[in-house]
Amino acid sequence: MHYRLYHKFSLLFLINYINGLIRDPDRMVQLGKICDAYNIIFIYLKLLIFLNGWPVEFLDTNGFITRN
Repeated sequence: MHYRLYHKFSLLFLINYINGLIRDPDRMVQLGKICDAYNIIFIYLKLLIFLNGWPVEFLDTNGFITRN
């Protein structure tokens, strides 16, 4: 999917919104370059821990572990 932005304000809003949420190493490098270009401090992702809700993505409605 492609997402086009036509205004600088929208681009800066999107960068600040997703900053610190990216987990893919390749995308982190790309976001870091964009942050450098716009003088935005790049926020590294937080470590995944059991209590932050991340494992919930693997559970279905019955509480069984699923594979996507």
